[in-house]
Amino acid sequence: MPPHPDIKIDFNRAMAENVGEDNGIDIQRLFELEAQTQEIHNGIQAMRGMGQIPFFHLPSDDDLLNKVQNAAKKYSGKTRDIVVLGIGGSALGASSLFSAINGPYANLKPKKPRLFVCDNIDPEAFIDLTHIVHPTKTLFVIVSKSGVTSETLAQYLSLRKLKGKRNYFIITDPHEGALRQWALSEKIPSLEVPTGVGGRYSVFSAVGLFPLALAGVDITELLSGARQMDKRCQKNHVWSNPAAMLAQVFYLALQDKKKSELVFMPYSDHLHPVGNWFVQLWAESLGKQYSLKGEEIYCGQTPIPCRGVSDQHSQLQLFAEGTNDKIFFFVVPEKWRRDLKMGKISEKQSEIAFLQNRKMGELLHTEWAATERALTEAKRPNLTLFIPEITPHALGQLYQLLMSTTVYAGGLLNVNPFDQPGVERTKQVTRELMKQRELGGLNELIKGRGGEEKYWV
Repeated sequence: MPPHPDIKIDFNRAMAENVGEDNGIDIQRLFELEAQTQEIHNGIQAMRGMGQIPFFHLPSDDDLLNKVQNAAKKYSGKTRDIVVLGIGGSALGASSLFSAINGPYANLKPKKPRLFVCDNIDPEAFIDLTHIVHPTKTLFVIVSKSGVTSETLAQYLSLRKLKGKRNYFIITDPHEGALRQWALSEKIPSLEVPTGVGGRYSVFSAVGLFPLALAGVDITELLSGARQMDKRCQKNHVWSNPAAMLAQVFYLALQDKKKSELVFMPYSDHLHPVGNWFVQLWAESLGKQYSLKGEEIYCGQTPIPCRGVSDQHSQLQLFAEGTNDKIFFFVVPEKWRRDLKMGKISEKQSEIAFLQNRKMGELLHTEWAATERALTEAKRPNLTLFIPEITPHALGQLYQLLMSTTVYAGGLLNVNPFDQPGVERTKQVTRELMKQRELGGLNELIKGRGGEEKYWV
């Protein structure tokens, strides 16, 4: 079997020689940063060797793969729908990969497993879902690393109040939390979230793999792609390491050129949901008030998910002529698994003759090339990642690359890419508010905020 092709990254148009000194990266700065990045790489490798960054080892964990596959086999042919109850990293990995592999209309395909991911606590939307899925033909997969995530427990406890028997499966901490206690006391089947693996890095753990396996995704190929990329990202020479190079480009765009926004723009409807997963990964990992030394730095780069070509007809005007504070990250499939050819055009329609007998995928590629050129001419730095094809293997490469890049970027920015203190504060306040009062609805919350309420219209 021939080897799978690698992902390739073209960052020529992020360089000063193409978009000018004011906006593009000077090649000399990449050379100057090389020693620091090499030091970060050596530190990452040392920490890996001591088991301190466990998400790196997930794609090679055969025991984990066997556990997930054996657990999924027990439900094969018995489950029509899979409903994941989770939020953030407990939801975005599985939902984005399912959509990337199967397309935006996957749940409408007949005789195919359907995957629904409840990543919010909107009561109306949740009730709607309970009316769509059949209680006894659905497996509800409850996912929470801590086992005490308020939103996930709220979903689970609400289901328990509804009439009728339901099938549950739990993915949580090996030892702690309410979900682990329920799994043990009520004999609910379960898998573990590996210790030390944060939610946004958990896509190749049971958190992502189990729902995907239930939905028919080839998780063996997914992990194979992740291992292929991981091997590339362990190379000692910085210029041969795609994660290190990508992190350097984004870091210099932010620090040197003040590109405080990173536009993630895939040219594929299948890949559009990947942006939602990447947004959490990049924002939660790198948006930090304090450095590793405890210095106040207010650091971060705002990720913005977009879709090619749709956003060429909405946000591109701002991108091309608005404030020049962005770097653009295109993701483009090199080839399509399926394509459509356009028909003939009459002589009276000569103004659109350029479409005659061309393929839709060819037009989509051309739209990307046109956007790339237009932004480059407008001195807007941009780079393109070429994914060989939208397959589980290639997606495994992509997700592993983006997680690895985030770790290198954390090193360059001198922040902890694995914690989220800003998120934890909101969780703490939510618990306090729920405990302190008998909630009387929105009005009571509004009145209880404190301070003078002077500014209303």
